[in-house]
Amino acid sequence: MSDIQNAGAEIIAVSVDTIEESARLAAGLGLEFPLLSDVERQAILDWGLVHEGGKPGGGAIARPAIFIVEPDGRISWRSLTENYRVRVRPEHLLDALARTR
Repeated sequence: MSDIQNAGAEIIAVSVDTIEESARLAAGLGLEFPLLSDVERQAILDWGLVHEGGKPGGGAIARPAIFIVEPDGRISWRSLTENYRVRVRPEHLLDALARTR
């Protein structure tokens, strides 16, 4: 977390969970960044993160993704996965931050 902050970035997470569920999750995990609630799935739709067939058994889920959003709103880097269990390693994110700064 401190390495990401030292790179001049901040983390904001978005989940389809309710505000209450997100608050419980954030507290339980000791998260030090905002966990926003998108129960209407608007951000997930707007950012193209619906993964049809991504859920075990074939249902749709929100695709795990990481975006580097510049202060002017431009997306300078993103990582999308086809497998909900695959996540970006912190060192890969730090490398991407270094390349976009």
